[in-house]
Amino acid sequence: MKKNVSPTLKVMHELKEEFRQLFEKTDSWLTALFKLGMWLSKAKKYFPDS
Repeated sequence: MKKNVSPTLKVMHELKEEFRQLFEKTDSWLTALFKLGMWLSKAKKYFPDS
């Protein structure tokens, strides 16, 4: 059964999962740094105080 959630909460959850994947799946620190920068640019709208 799938629950309906707010679109904002859905995006926040997806961003959290992307963040976790960043550290679990990236082998190179340089690649991780680039991916982290890309993630931060997407996430700042949803996590302004983090």
